[in-house]
Amino acid sequence: MKSVGILGCGWLGKALAQNLIEQGVHVKGSCTSVAKATSLKYAGIKGYVIDLQSYKISGDLTFFDSIEALFICIPPKRGDKTFSLNQSLHHLFNQIPALLKTKILFTSSISVYGNQPGVLTEERKLQPETENAKVLVASEKLILDSSKNSVVIRLGGLIGDDRNPINSLYNKRITNPNGNINFISQKDAVEGLRALLISDAQGVFNLVTPHHPTRKDYYTFAAQKWGYIPPKFSEEEGVKKIVKGEKITHFTSFQYTVNNLLI
Repeated sequence: MKSVGILGCGWLGKALAQNLIEQGVHVKGSCTSVAKATSLKYAGIKGYVIDLQSYKISGDLTFFDSIEALFICIPPKRGDKTFSLNQSLHHLFNQIPALLKTKILFTSSISVYGNQPGVLTEERKLQPETENAKVLVASEKLILDSSKNSVVIRLGGLIGDDRNPINSLYNKRITNPNGNINFISQKDAVEGLRALLISDAQGVFNLVTPHHPTRKDYYTFAAQKWGYIPPKFSEEEGVKKIVKGEKITHFTSFQYTVNNLLI
């Protein structure tokens, strides 16, 4: 793979771009402003300003020229309340039909499974509960139906050295203490995405660390690690679910490296 586009080069997309560049891949990254495009340039990434709206795609559309694969890393909801990811993707494929012959990798979320209890694999029936999750389900279907050479990656909760949910949960009562954590580190997410890029794998893959401590154990540990006051937990029991992410290890060379979240 010589040339790749990353539509939505944010926290995860930027790390992915830098990883691919180190492997000798020519990477184009899109963002929504000139300032963000400039910041990509300083990171060694060729930045393009692309504005996806529900009714049209505008900006420097040469971004889509001569790419062999396209990562779509766009959240289902933005500040603009009129934005619809599903509609914008529909217009994207209509406006640039050549993309349907390109390998497309779409980053979705395990939120599409909803709060179903038990062990969840890629074969489990989807049960989206939030509006964002419903949008992701519709977007997944659009991509899988539109392009035979497509991959949908359902990411667990993303964490990294500069990103951890304990920051937003500080001084709040944490629910479902005995439920399980279904996270993915930025490092493993990037390596998993790269493995799917260079493989012949198609279809749906979960990317979730194989380590699933309880929420109480994880957030107690995270508070201590990051120097926060020990968190408080609600007493009511919630749903216990574990999202399995082993399928990718059978179809690609990828192996999880962050196998213990309590380190």
